[in-house]
Amino acid sequence: MGLGLTSAIHTASTGMRASEKSLNVSGTNLANANTIGYKAERADFVDFINYNYYYGQTPGQGFSAGTNPQQIGMGVELASVTTDFSQGSFQEGMTNSDIGINGNGFLVVRENNNSLNYFTRNGALKINENFDLTTNTGLYVMGYGVDDKFRIQDGVLTNLKIPVGEMHIAEATQNVKIEGLLDAAGQSAAQGTVLKTEPLRDAATGNAITETTLLNNVQQLNGTDYVNVFENGTLSFTPTKGGQTLKTATLDITDATTVNDYLSFLDEAFGIRSIADGVPADQGIIGKTINGGDPGAAIINGSLYLLGNSGELNALELDTADMTLNTHRIDLRWGGGTSADTQNAVGTGVGTTLQVFDSLGAAVDVRLNMVLESKSNTETVYRWYADSPDNQPSEGQTAAAGTGIIRFDQNGKLISAAGTKISVERTQLASESPLTFEFDLDVSSLQAVKALATDAPQLTQTEQDGAGAGTLFDYSIEKDGIITGYFSSGVNRTIGKIPLATFRNQEGLYKAGDSLYRESTNSGDAKIGTAGQDGVGVIKSNALELSNTDIGGEIVQMILDSAMYRANAKIMTTSNEMYDALLRIT
Repeated sequence: MGLGLTSAIHTASTGMRASEKSLNVSGTNLANANTIGYKAERADFVDFINYNYYYGQTPGQGFSAGTNPQQIGMGVELASVTTDFSQGSFQEGMTNSDIGINGNGFLVVRENNNSLNYFTRNGALKINENFDLTTNTGLYVMGYGVDDKFRIQDGVLTNLKIPVGEMHIAEATQNVKIEGLLDAAGQSAAQGTVLKTEPLRDAATGNAITETTLLNNVQQLNGTDYVNVFENGTLSFTPTKGGQTLKTATLDITDATTVNDYLSFLDEAFGIRSIADGVPADQGIIGKTINGGDPGAAIINGSLYLLGNSGELNALELDTADMTLNTHRIDLRWGGGTSADTQNAVGTGVGTTLQVFDSLGAAVDVRLNMVLESKSNTETVYRWYADSPDNQPSEGQTAAAGTGIIRFDQNGKLISAAGTKISVERTQLASESPLTFEFDLDVSSLQAVKALATDAPQLTQTEQDGAGAGTLFDYSIEKDGIITGYFSSGVNRTIGKIPLATFRNQEGLYKAGDSLYRESTNSGDAKIGTAGQDGVGVIKSNALELSNTDIGGEIVQMILDSAMYRANAKIMTTSNEMYDALLRIT
């Protein structure tokens, strides 16, 4: 039994339905011609089952040289709707949250309190009242947050937040970079300053003072009489070293305060480093006789001596205006000795002031001096000294914040740095104490610190990674998805990261409406990766990906769909006319 007119009508109906589906696809594409990130679709058809009249013969069967099968098709059916994931063009965005994806990848988004992932190319993002980054339909954009050190926490997706105006930071400095040029041909720092007072007397014994003498018993000769120098109260001292005024130090004098307490006070106020700190013994003629060349304050034959560290930048200054007790000045006539009792500091050096921050964001100043310690035919050795007026030790009042040596080769390049750690105590604030940071000589820079023969040495801080107190006022999204926050303190910090999802078969994704996709059994599982790596596309900030709908092509397809529909309708009317002719046969 062959095919009849009924089959022809059914065949035509499949063609009409196919043209309707194709027209729907074109209509959807045209309707979304302005939808951000929309990917156009195409209806793919295959012929329907064929009716076999004859299966054909092979050569040699009977008298035949071979015949082909005789088949008539039964119409058409929809095989698939293919999504065109080709790249769309871009337009400029209106806000920092507008992003486009150039290449493979989808944003990962979720509904509130739902762990089901959706995926979208629509990058018209918003920030809601809770500072969440969301899609324009209100879904949360998922990504990676940061810890308290602004380090990306990869691996766990979370709602991304950009708290403009609400996020406040302060970050302790951990690293400082310096650049400069040190003089390798200068004078080695062989000796430090030596200052001396006139002989002083112990009022209790009438003899020369010793370390155990009570400070209130110290007397100096005033004309023909000895008079007491100190009394109970607060001694205030503002020292000067290397031409730099240091922080004011105070000593509470009581009936139990001794000369030794005063000597320790002077050492700390000037930030003098001793041999125990690693500095070499003084090589000056006079300096060698004071504690064997060990820098610091001492008593010799009733006179007070101050031996400073070597180098002109460690030169000590002390005059009558520097020290007061209660309301009057204390003048022990430092520098009153002869040239046989004092010496000047010797040694080339260069210094700079570093500004860093503690964990509360408070600015901390550190004076970093470098002094030429020694030189030979194979190397140049510099010693660095760090002093901070903001040092707050739990005991005492020292300004000293560290020392160490740096070695350079015959080409002036850095060989080694034996300790570059500076430590500033912060016991009078709630910040973490000590503030400890490393200074980097930035050997990778063209301006790396070198030791060469120069008449103009210089030293400069170029970078530091701490931050004063600041408020997030702006942000940007980088091509790798990193969200960089800009703070009013002038620093930039990473505040989040937007990853992208890719699939083995993105055409197998299930469409969920609202420009969303979901995984299907044929798409494969989502692979969450970093933009710009391993075949993942990059993010274009302040840009939006346009629909890739080809309006002209869709209009042509509409004409073809219309023609297809009319032609199949003609088959149906023709079949109907043939039925009528058959029914008129009598």
